[in-house]
Amino acid sequence: MFEKCLLACEDYFGIESNEYQLLLKGIAVHHGNMPGVMARLMVELLQKHIVHIALATSTLSEGVNLPFETVIVPTLTRGGDVIPLSEFKNLAGRAGRPGSGTEGRTLVFLETGTRVYSSLNARQNYDLLIDTMRKEQLMEVRSTLSPLGALIQHIADEWRKITGSNSLKELLNWLEKTIPCNVVNEEDLEPHYAEEALDSLDGYLLSVIVEQEEVNNKSLNLIELEDYLRDVWKKTYAWQVMQNKETWEKVFLKRGISIRENVYPDPEIRRRLYRTSVAPRFGKKIISEYHLVKAHLATGFNYASWSSDEKINYIVEAVKVVGDLGKFKVKESVKRGKNAGKWDEVLTWWLHPIKVSKKPVKNEVSEWIKFVKGNFEYKFSWGLGTIMALILDDLNNGVLVETKIEDWPNTGLPWVVFWLKELITWGTLDPVAALLLAHGVEFTRKTAEAKAEEYYSSSELSEEEILNPIKIKEWVDIYSRKDINILDFSIKPINANLTRDFSNASNRKWRVLPIILENNISWIDPAGYELATSDKSLQWGNNMESKYDFILDVDTKMIDTSTFL
Repeated sequence: MFEKCLLACEDYFGIESNEYQLLLKGIAVHHGNMPGVMARLMVELLQKHIVHIALATSTLSEGVNLPFETVIVPTLTRGGDVIPLSEFKNLAGRAGRPGSGTEGRTLVFLETGTRVYSSLNARQNYDLLIDTMRKEQLMEVRSTLSPLGALIQHIADEWRKITGSNSLKELLNWLEKTIPCNVVNEEDLEPHYAEEALDSLDGYLLSVIVEQEEVNNKSLNLIELEDYLRDVWKKTYAWQVMQNKETWEKVFLKRGISIRENVYPDPEIRRRLYRTSVAPRFGKKIISEYHLVKAHLATGFNYASWSSDEKINYIVEAVKVVGDLGKFKVKESVKRGKNAGKWDEVLTWWLHPIKVSKKPVKNEVSEWIKFVKGNFEYKFSWGLGTIMALILDDLNNGVLVETKIEDWPNTGLPWVVFWLKELITWGTLDPVAALLLAHGVEFTRKTAEAKAEEYYSSSELSEEEILNPIKIKEWVDIYSRKDINILDFSIKPINANLTRDFSNASNRKWRVLPIILENNISWIDPAGYELATSDKSLQWGNNMESKYDFILDVDTKMIDTSTFL
């Protein structure tokens, strides 16, 4: 496992990177910009106690129950400001090993040797966080900052700044008649906060109205629409916590009715805007120009036989045409300066790092990967999903139906379009390699791409059908079963030593999870409490914890196994 992680780290970060050099010394580095393979392997190294020290940002603590006995917080500030209390609590909450104990330690560095001012400042920041935490515990917290409520209040505040009026009647009249302008180019927009906020509210109200129309397959009359919107409003958190509920209800109802009657009266336009998943004024531009993106995507039917340069040009152009829609435009470069990596150079390096003209130096790799995640994995993938939603809407004549992979050829697009998000995520030009990496069959792009050649050489499918994900998945399943040691399904029960008293427990069988230690196994319940231990059996194989369910029978003191389905 450690060797696999080293190879993956070398592949994505390089042997001169800080991540690789620290891993060589047994220190796992984890941050929000880790490639998928690396993030998965780093967590596994820690869970299996192969490494015992992690240098991590707060991203490692989000939703991951890792076995840390001690969490060290070297500083309580970031960019000169004290970190949020929620982040501090999240980090502190990681201390304590599930299955081994209920306590842990969080150590905060306060002393800095001879720098008296820094030490004093650190202690003041610590006291501030602790004091805030105490106040939170003592007072009953009832937040009035519901997102919807804050948005509506913001719209009213911005309207007052523009008009200088406090008249509710005039505000409602404005809400009834105002239509946000179309977006020509998002970069050229001057900030009009009232219009932007109103457009965000319109997006929410559109979803409320369109979903009702699609579920019930009918349009409500005005009285029914008002009753429906009122019912929706009273089920929101905003209605629960806001003061002057009646006033804000009038605002909500007035704009909701106007959306259907005045702003977007055509039900087809409403449905299409809803499908885009963006604010309506941006959605209008996407609806009018998405066919240009589709035209480029449709040129990829020969992708499997293209050279690397042709594949890169296809993907680079796809990012460009999706970005031309405005909302999904990627940044021009990683940072300012004439020597900074341009977006197409970063994308080329990420997809095909061999023989590229521009590469990041040692201290730039993480920054380039961060750029990939924020621009290509997020913005481009979001835009591509929006385009596909409109194409499928065309295919199904506006009817919301279940999307099946077998229906893909009806879109008129090549299979490579199906794989574009995966290619971006895993950093490869090869769909088969992307699936091998995604399934954890291979751990470096080089080995995954080499194995993918076996698929192409053995396949008799047509040039387009060879990228059919159903066919690729079937081959990957066969390949992984051939290369991985698959154990006999009828594994014998495992002897267990109970570590808790079950004499008064009514439940005699418990679902348990294995924590693999050096010479034995700790069996914990889903809450993290150890129930039993056992010797590591000779029949224990690789990745058994992900392939089987385990049930502890406290009467027989045995662990029964069954195949995980």
